Amino acid sequence: SAAVGWASVTAQIPPLSVWLLVAGGMCWTVFYDTIYAWQDREEDTRVGVKSTPVLFGKHVRPVISVFATAFVVCLVSSGTLMGFRGTYPLLSCGGAALHLGWQWWAWDNTNLKDSAIKFEVRGNPL
Repeated sequence: SAAVGWASVTAQIPPLSVWLLVAGGMCWTVFYDTIYAWQDREEDTRVGVKSTPVLFGKHVRPVISVFATAFVVCLVSSGTLMGFRGTYPLLSCGGAALHLGWQWWAWDNTNLKDSAIKFEVRGNPL
């Protein structure tokens, strides 16, 4: 994580700006992983897997919108603490917000295949 990298390089406890990046990364992971895992929700329920789609249930869309918003807030806050101004919040954070907003808006959670499609739009992780 960013915090481990910071501590390894500087031999110091990471500042708040780094912890905000860590928290933002966690929020982003919950957002995208919930959309992807939505296609397995019925199976997860049947076999007893306690996934975020099972946990969020019928409230999935408002809950993941909170995680997406928290991600962008963490990015903006971290950048502000590090002195990034101007194009950083506008292009980097604004671009991320637009992409997450589009995915949230365009995601059809009644179509299980759409969950995989939205995941692949982000690029296939290894």
